[in-house]
Amino acid sequence: HQKHFKDCLREKLSLWTESTTLGDLFLAQMPLLEHYGPYLCGYEAAAAALHYLTQNHLPTKLLVERFEAQQYATNKLDLPSFLVMPVQRLPRYVILLKDLFKYTNPDHPDRKLVAAALEGLEATVSSLNRAIDPARADAMKQRIAVAEKIAGEGAVDIVRGERLLVKEGPVKQVLKVSARTGKAKPRCKGWCFLFDSLLVICAVNGKHDRNEKPYTLLRSIPVAEMDV
Repeated sequence: HQKHFKDCLREKLSLWTESTTLGDLFLAQMPLLEHYGPYLCGYEAAAAALHYLTQNHLPTKLLVERFEAQQYATNKLDLPSFLVMPVQRLPRYVILLKDLFKYTNPDHPDRKLVAAALEGLEATVSSLNRAIDPARADAMKQRIAVAEKIAGEGAVDIVRGERLLVKEGPVKQVLKVSARTGKAKPRCKGWCFLFDSLLVICAVNGKHDRNEKPYTLLRSIPVAEMDV
């Protein structure tokens, strides 16, 4: 739709007269602005997940570095700066229309069109903002906080999805599989994180453990596969 808007704008500019209007172009774009909704709703949670994964998941880190190497050769934007652009775009449209309204003569035919476009855009922005659920971003940040406490492959999987943390706490005894014998041995100190769709079982790291994180992942069990 951006290309269509630019083409229409170029056409108007090429045929410019004192009575040419621009507000009608913005009014025609209003229905398309609703498509920003899903992106805005998921942006904060996605940005938090991206930050975590680039620090803790090598494939994601390499993918981001490859993308940014290409970007630096063109517009010099890193990935977070690139992803925030749609979030910033609608407020910039509001500022643009306010300036256009301010400098349009009261008796010009474009005055009412620009006013209608500005009113519609502000209503759309307000509606989109109301649709953003802060709990979604909070849940992502909570999953990241849990994952950052856990050492071991598979911890990054906690961040994925839309799962919610229900409860966490110690367990009296968990089993640890010996790497040498393959047999399960009792381990007294354990900690579990129960999500609505996943149970994460960890061993509690001791004071003399080399790992700085307080827990080591032992096993993750989907709740759907559990017999309760």
